[in-house]
Amino acid sequence: MDYDTDHAEIRRLAYQIWLKEGQPDGRDREHWAAAKAAWAMQRRGLHDVGGQHASAEPEMSIRKPRAKKR
Repeated sequence: MDYDTDHAEIRRLAYQIWLKEGQPDGRDREHWAAAKAAWAMQRRGLHDVGGQHASAEPEMSIRKPRAKKR
């Protein structure tokens, strides 16, 4: 494991998530956490997901922010 390479990959994934969501402000930590989770799934390989081999590029599900209560 190379920290610089891993960090760069997580950063790339977070950037992709940010772009996919329309470049919202103030959600960098959420995007980083989602990217880190996706990266970890890729690293593990997740060979047995529901009895099937998972793809190399897992689908990232990003939840929409909740509406603020007034």
